[in-house]
Amino acid sequence: MRVAEELIREIPEVQKNQSVMKYLGSIREEIGDLDVLIGRILLLSRLDAAPRAVTRETVDVKRLCESLLERFGPAMERRELRLGTQLDEITRLAAPEYLQTMLANLLDNAVKFTPAGGEVFVSLRGDAGGGLELCVRNDCETPPNVDRLFEPFYRAPEAAGETSGTGLGLAIVRRIAEHEGGMVAARALEGALEIVVRL
Repeated sequence: MRVAEELIREIPEVQKNQSVMKYLGSIREEIGDLDVLIGRILLLSRLDAAPRAVTRETVDVKRLCESLLERFGPAMERRELRLGTQLDEITRLAAPEYLQTMLANLLDNAVKFTPAGGEVFVSLRGDAGGGLELCVRNDCETPPNVDRLFEPFYRAPEAAGETSGTGLGLAIVRRIAEHEGGMVAARALEGALEIVVRL
């Protein structure tokens, strides 16, 4: 589909027709959304099928958080979101790809569902036993049953108008947390949602 869209876009008559070019832009966006959805479904399947078949290495978790926050910076600026952080220096033996995916999904969820002008707060703390706690809190209307947020394909009623969500991001977060020997929980606060991952 992507190749077909690009070939149609190259036809001179099509390039002169703004209406057709607009529709092609929509097709390109839909193909991108499908690509993301398929990738998430495959990752979820892989985590269920072979939860231990990964290579682990030492990961600087604080640096990983900072890098991802930088990546989400433009999206936060566009929506005028405030960002607060409290990040401890933590290194951990982990599957880097999975840890990055988990953090990216948490931040994506927070940024996507925080109203314009709201706040996202990220904290990372270590404990004496060598574990870590990652907390992402964002302003939003909290759903009535926060435990369901980790079910595959579940989308909160308040998110019905949000077209870019697949209902898989937090399900993947839970699978990765379990894969890394931890757990994840959501808590509804007054005007905010807090998701805590403990590894």
